[in-house]
Amino acid sequence: MQLFAAGPEIAFGRALVIGELHGVRPYHYAALAETEAVDGNTSFCISWESTPQLSGTQTMKLLGLLFAFVLLAIALPAAQAADPSAVLNDLEADRPSWLFPADACPADVMSERDVNVAYLGDRCIGALSMCIARCRREDANACYALALAVQSLKRDALSEALFLRACKLGVVSGCTNRAAGMMNQDQACSIRSFEKTCNLDDPWGCTMFGYYLVRGDGIVKDHQRARAVLSKSCRFGDEDEACRWAKGILKEVDENE
Repeated sequence: MQLFAAGPEIAFGRALVIGELHGVRPYHYAALAETEAVDGNTSFCISWESTPQLSGTQTMKLLGLLFAFVLLAIALPAAQAADPSAVLNDLEADRPSWLFPADACPADVMSERDVNVAYLGDRCIGALSMCIARCRREDANACYALALAVQSLKRDALSEALFLRACKLGVVSGCTNRAAGMMNQDQACSIRSFEKTCNLDDPWGCTMFGYYLVRGDGIVKDHQRARAVLSKSCRFGDEDEACRWAKGILKEVDENE
């Protein structure tokens, strides 16, 4: 049996109940209460299995227990989401070894596998603690989404570390973002990283690598190669920001030739 309900987005949450109801031995039950934010709404599902059928009283006891866990699953993440600054302050103060130091060049630590990005930063804004836990467990998408969320909160050092973490786990855009954050500190690293991410068809990687090829800044100027590179920036359509920047760079090239 399953019950479904929906409400305003709060956060990700989960409660798992496995046990035995008093008075129904030797019959066991397993039940799961789960909440998950999907497209701006939070849904929760309750399901259980029992053998044989529970009595009406036993079923009501089980329902009461499950709803209590649903409330817990919703309330705890909501409480965590109330003070994102405190969550991020704790993460920065702890400087966990799975996240810091974050000074490696993306080109040198880039994963050989390319992970498809399943969701973006708005999915972590109200669930920082949950996304941190998932990132710690090497969930590449959670690391990238968390980096975007933290970046929107103007926590640059932490977001850069998270982009690098996502890069190491296979999110190519994480490598491009981290390389962009290193342009003033290590231009050679940034250019190498942009070249590698462009080779993996990351639009912003191609836009940034093309920019350096056009300017001849830190790399030999090569307009012909720049044209080929910048033609890959529109992978996601003409309205994509990386594509618009690439077209602007190409226009500059045309005007100066």
